[in-house]
Amino acid sequence: MKNVIILAALILLLPVVSVGENNDVNVLNYYAVTNSIDGQPLINRINVMRFLPVFAMRDYVDSVHVTIFFGSKIYSRSAVSVEGGRYWEVMLPQFRLGEAIQRIEVEVQFGLPMSYQNKIDLVKRKYDHALDKLRKDRESAEAIKKQLPVLEQSIKSLSDSLLRTGDKDTAKARYATQMKESNNAFENLGITSNEADGLRIPFAESDSADYFQKRANLLERKNILSPDTIHAIHLLVESRTKLVQEYQKTYIELATEEQRLKKTLRHNRSLSDSLARTVLQSEESITSLQSRYLLEREMLTSEIEKEIEVGLTDTMYVGPAVKKSDLIIDADFKKARILYRNYKTVLRKMLALDPAERVGIFRIRYIPFAIVGIENSPMSLRGQFSKTPTTTFEVGLSFGDAITPGDEFVPTEFSLRRLGVAFAVTQKLFTDDADIIAIAVTYDFNSYASIGYGANFAHGPVRGYASLGINKKVFEQVVAALGKLFE
Repeated sequence: MKNVIILAALILLLPVVSVGENNDVNVLNYYAVTNSIDGQPLINRINVMRFLPVFAMRDYVDSVHVTIFFGSKIYSRSAVSVEGGRYWEVMLPQFRLGEAIQRIEVEVQFGLPMSYQNKIDLVKRKYDHALDKLRKDRESAEAIKKQLPVLEQSIKSLSDSLLRTGDKDTAKARYATQMKESNNAFENLGITSNEADGLRIPFAESDSADYFQKRANLLERKNILSPDTIHAIHLLVESRTKLVQEYQKTYIELATEEQRLKKTLRHNRSLSDSLARTVLQSEESITSLQSRYLLEREMLTSEIEKEIEVGLTDTMYVGPAVKKSDLIIDADFKKARILYRNYKTVLRKMLALDPAERVGIFRIRYIPFAIVGIENSPMSLRGQFSKTPTTTFEVGLSFGDAITPGDEFVPTEFSLRRLGVAFAVTQKLFTDDADIIAIAVTYDFNSYASIGYGANFAHGPVRGYASLGINKKVFEQVVAALGKLFE
């Protein structure tokens, strides 16, 4: 019987030896679709987290940022895309035995479909075209308006120049003097100014006969028969006619040009007022169009935001953890961010374990105190500090798993899953005088402590066995802490 137990002990020890050589990376998986964690931190291991986005959103994810809260520390890192975004991986901090993650936040940034941007761009292009036309009209009116003062000044300068070179008043005064001299010359011949005006030679040569008829009638009435006098009268008439013609030409041309310039100035001022109204109307139209654009864009933006929010807060699409408060949509609708939060209290019960506890379903316990019955001795306390020092280990087979398969399940304090069976061994396992070769039923209080009760097969007759087991590293920490009390 003793040999059978030794053989069973060797079989149980094989996986324990293999775990000591296992230095693989410990992976915790965060599933967005269920907002759950699969895995548990380990001490003395490189712990990494893999965030698995929702499959339907996987191709749109641009970046993933992970924040871990544990103890009084906050650990924040950007994750790296692996296998084309199939999952995002980030290294976790080093954990000490018994530490647990309190909560996890995963910020996922992803691109939105182009259809949202196209809707916004379509509205923008429509208003941009109308605004560009209005702005061009306004700029053209402003450019012409800026030239009007220069044109007005040029017209005034031209008007002043014309009046200086042929002043109407000067022309009028010179005409009055010459006309007075002409009247005096006619009066010396007994002809009044009105009669002299009636003798002016018409402009058209075809009407010259009228002049000769008028002169003949005048000479007959005045009884003027002298050829010299008649010739003198004819010369005076020619001179008077030229005087009137020159005056009319000079004065009328000056007056006409002045009126034309005044009319141009009035038109210039009217045009300036019209352009000012055009500029003002253009500005009002631009302001109105901009207001309509902002209103239409705001309405469209609100509709798009609601559409996106409905889709991205649908728990059937993004997972059960996302709420409206966890969603941020960029103003240009190119990107959006979702914050996945895992604040479940069960997360805090998944304490960092010793890798020795993770040997499939096997685990090893250090037994500082064992109550053992041996030959010629009743049930007595055996341990490292007893009269006969004994170093005892229990290699156990648990019915449950110390590594919880997900954050939806953590074994309760009293559970059949915590039951197991273990084989107790000492440093004298392969000698005939070994005091402990026992098999016991165990119950794990947690990942670090257990109790056991069974039978000791050493020295022939079967005797009782009871134990209190703890994790070896926990015991080392306890001993170190107790040692400091006596320093």
